Amino acid sequence: MASGRREIHGLAAVAMLAVAALIVAFALAGADRASAGTMCEDADATETEATEKELQKALVCLIAEERKARDKHRLDPNGKLNDVAAKHNRRMVEENCWKHRCAGEPGLSRRLKRSGYLDGAERWSYGQNFGCGATPQAVMNAWMNNEFTRRNIRDGGFRDIGADAIKDQVGHSACDDGDEVTYTVLFARRKG
Repeated sequence: MASGRREIHGLAAVAMLAVAALIVAFALAGADRASAGTMCEDADATETEATEKELQKALVCLIAEERKARDKHRLDPNGKLNDVAAKHNRRMVEENCWKHRCAGEPGLSRRLKRSGYLDGAERWSYGQNFGCGATPQAVMNAWMNNEFTRRNIRDGGFRDIGADAIKDQVGHSACDDGDEVTYTVLFARRKG
């Protein structure tokens, strides 16, 4: 009997070592781990493997998957929010400004008003995430590991989304190391 227990214990130890090896492998993969569990096309694409629009679409898809998994309202794509996100994204890269508001740029509320998104609204709320990474999945992983950006993604009050992806020029952006893409995503809701 004792040898049988040892044999089972030995097999359990081998299984535990195999699981530990897998955990270490995933930990070493870090933010760039494969996104085999996603249905989002181009989630693991780099700037050389997809267009800016495809990378933008992949990140929006990843956000939609996260919200769906949490039973949050589906976000509707909004062209005016896309435009606001694109202008800010371009400005961040061109001016090497890694902020929610660059020098000389109006605050986000004013940018949303100027876009027409808030026309007729009595109340509104909004959030903005920005970041850069080698793949949309890498950016999403980083955002999910940050309380502020994760809260925007999971906020059940938001109804609309606008996003932009821009391929950086080497040395042009504070975040660029030659193979990263900068993303800005706006989450918003208007009432009234």
